[in-house]
Amino acid sequence: MEKLSHYLRATSVIKLESGLHIGGSTESVKISGIDSPVIRNPITKMPYIPGSSLKGRFRMALELKYGDVTEDKRGGTGPSQDPNHESLVVKLFGSSNAKTNIEPGRYLFRDSNLASDSLEYAEGEEKKEVIIDREKLSASSSGPRTQERIAAGAKFDMEVMIRIFEGDDEDKFKERLEEARKIVELEFLGGSGSRGYGKVNIEEFKFEKIDI
Repeated sequence: MEKLSHYLRATSVIKLESGLHIGGSTESVKISGIDSPVIRNPITKMPYIPGSSLKGRFRMALELKYGDVTEDKRGGTGPSQDPNHESLVVKLFGSSNAKTNIEPGRYLFRDSNLASDSLEYAEGEEKKEVIIDREKLSASSSGPRTQERIAAGAKFDMEVMIRIFEGDDEDKFKERLEEARKIVELEFLGGSGSRGYGKVNIEEFKFEKIDI
């Protein structure tokens, strides 16, 4: 393995253009009446966007753009496992397959916390979801479900640390991060994206070299 040369810190701001739902614990459901609350810091109770959610969406964006997926034995498709693919997905995000996980991933996604100028959005909003009875063509008798969302307008601070080893093409790493950012903007973050949730604007990344 090549020596670690330095890091790049990539920072951005995620602004919600529609309500965002990333599910959290349901322990408070009986008190709040919300069927599906958003994820929150258990100590501060502030909503945040998990680094795992961002990593998954950015990875899938590049897999979609480059058609870089793996067929499984059941005829379905799974994450990229090709370390030599032009997408660079395995190099950047890593692989869960021991045979293709031959070097450290480059991207490290941090949890994105609510920005200091968006604290008024911490409480969230309630969004009722109605299930339609296809036979009666009316709302189901089971009643609506209530989801919690962080309202449009909220901003979250985003940070991705990028490992740079000797021989790495860091310009390509920046390029792939920007490509993924644009695709996520065109799609969504979190759940229920096909129903209008999770439309976001992500500012272009600012990159800072950190020597070690």
